[in-house]
Amino acid sequence: MSDVDRANYIHLAEMAYTRRVRLQSITVQPGSEMAADNAYLDPVERTFEEYMWQFLGSAIDHLRLIGEAGSSQPTTNPFAFATLARTAITTTATALWFLDSNQATRRVRILEIIAKDYASYEGYRRTVEPGFTSPEEVKEFGDETQELNRRASWLLAEYKSATGKTPTKLKSIGADVTDTMMVRAAGSSLDPALFTNGLGPDAGLFSMWQHLSGYAHGRPWAYQGVKTTTGPVDGNGQAPQTISGDPTTIISAAAAVLTLMDTTFDTADRLSDV
Repeated sequence: MSDVDRANYIHLAEMAYTRRVRLQSITVQPGSEMAADNAYLDPVERTFEEYMWQFLGSAIDHLRLIGEAGSSQPTTNPFAFATLARTAITTTATALWFLDSNQATRRVRILEIIAKDYASYEGYRRTVEPGFTSPEEVKEFGDETQELNRRASWLLAEYKSATGKTPTKLKSIGADVTDTMMVRAAGSSLDPALFTNGLGPDAGLFSMWQHLSGYAHGRPWAYQGVKTTTGPVDGNGQAPQTISGDPTTIISAAAAVLTLMDTTFDTADRLSDV
């Protein structure tokens, strides 16, 4: 690894730390818009603030690991770092999307995020349910099911009231809200100068995210450009090859995330103040 790449990873770790400090410094003031949003979500026993922390905290944690690991090893991991960077883009784009300045829009979007959260948990619960066999476990599971059904009923009714739509199950709430949509929306807020591929910022960030996704899922198309032959061709016409990590791609993705994160922090500061 070059000295420049190592210095970039060290700098990234430092930048992740400063964002963690900034996240921890956000204090929701009584009477603020975010305090009202927190109270709005009382029926589902969640807070708007919790979701902000969850998504931004996840992104910061992923960036910190990239910076700390990248600066302490001889090469860039080709697959693991891409997975971390991709997730940081996804979670930051999600936070930016639901932290809208307009209260009505913000509340509809957080309902959609919570519905996806609960729908995901429902799927997990269906998987683990057969493992609960004792009377105590069965009762506890049943009690939680009743509580989750109550929360789901509130979500469905509130979403109908807020949008005029009539979903009948959690998966129907915000069914058109996807990671792809949120990443594209986040990209549109970026400076085109961040991207050198001739695309607009929405497509620039999205194509970066797709490329990282290719790495993360082991798609051969994603890493063809960084394969190098490391030995002679054998009798079958095959030669050993090495797939290298690309620090430039990883650091560029991290820079985009930090920019998006700062925009999100600015909105969070306004919403949490009076």
